[in-house]
Amino acid sequence: MNPTLALLTALLLIPLVGGATCYAAAGGNDIIDRITVKTPLRRTQVAAAEAPPPRLIVRDLTPLQDATRVLVNPQKGWYHHYPDNHPNKYQIARDADLLGFPGMDHLYIRLAWAYLEPKEGQFDWAVIDRIIEKWTAHGLGISFRISCKETSTDRIEQQFATPRWVMEAGAQGGHYRMGKATGPEGPWEPAFDDPVFLAKLDRFLAAFAARYDPRQDVILSTDDGARTTGSITVDGSDPAAPGGLLHLRWFILAGGERGRGAGRALLEESLAFARSTGRPGVYLWTFAGLDAARRLYDAAGFRLAEEQVGETWGTRVTEQRFVLDLG
Repeated sequence: MNPTLALLTALLLIPLVGGATCYAAAGGNDIIDRITVKTPLRRTQVAAAEAPPPRLIVRDLTPLQDATRVLVNPQKGWYHHYPDNHPNKYQIARDADLLGFPGMDHLYIRLAWAYLEPKEGQFDWAVIDRIIEKWTAHGLGISFRISCKETSTDRIEQQFATPRWVMEAGAQGGHYRMGKATGPEGPWEPAFDDPVFLAKLDRFLAAFAARYDPRQDVILSTDDGARTTGSITVDGSDPAAPGGLLHLRWFILAGGERGRGAGRALLEESLAFARSTGRPGVYLWTFAGLDAARRLYDAAGFRLAEEQVGETWGTRVTEQRFVLDLG
C-alpha cells in the first residue's frame, strides 16, 4: 500500500473527539486539507489499496490560529450552561468558581417544557425563578432555551419533554431515540406541525413571555428570510445599570450586512423603544478601535463618559462607556 494512503487510512478510521487534527481524503480534483475540528467526524470509507492513490495537498493552518485579537462582540463575555438538558446537569461546586471566572456574563438555562408546566395551565416557575433571582443579584444575565424533546428517559420530564398531557390531549408524535423509532420506553417527540401541539405550545409561550416586562426590555433582530443577520438588546432589568439607565447590549451584525444600513436601523429602532420607557438615558460598553460602530454612536448623540484600559482574554484593550441622555 502506498505509505501516504496507509497513513490516511489509519487516521480516517480513528474516531475523533474534542479538538483534533485530521486529514480528509477525496479523489479526483478535490483538495485534501489538514484541518482542526472540535466535533466528532463521521468515519469515512477509504478506497481499496488497488485503487489509484488520491492526489494529496497538505495545508498546515496552524500558523493562522489567532488567540490574541479581541472578538468584535464586546461585553458579551462567557456564559455557563446552568442547568442544561436536565435539572442536575452542570452544577458547580462553589459559587465563587462561576463568579470569579473572567468575563462571565450570563447563565444559559436549558430545560424541558414539562418541568415548567407539569399539568395544563399549572406552572412551576420556581424551577427557574430561584436560579434567576440568585444569579441576577450578582449582576449576571439570563438566557433561555425551553425544549420540546430530550434524549434521556431517567425522569418523566425527560422522556416527555413536551408534557405527557399534550400527547394525552391528542397531539400526534412518536417515540424516537437518535432519529430511530423505539418502543414506548423511549423519548417521546411531537409532530412539530401538529395543531394540538402548536396550540398548547403557543399558550405556554404566552404565559412565559407575560412574566417579563415588555415595557423595559426588548430584543430586536434582522434576518434575510433564512437566518438571523443582526440583533440588538435594550436591557431595562440589569441590576448593575447606574442611575436607572437602560443597558444597550449585544449589538451584532453579520459581516455581509455591514455598510448596508442594517446597523443604523437597529440602533434607531432600539433608541425609539428606549425613549418610550420613560427612563432617563441609555448606556453601552464597547472597545476603542471599532470605528464603524463609533460613527453610529456619535451620529445618535452618544457621548464618551468613561474610558479605561483593561485586559480581555489576555489582550490589553481600551474599554469605553458611552451614554445617551433621553430627557
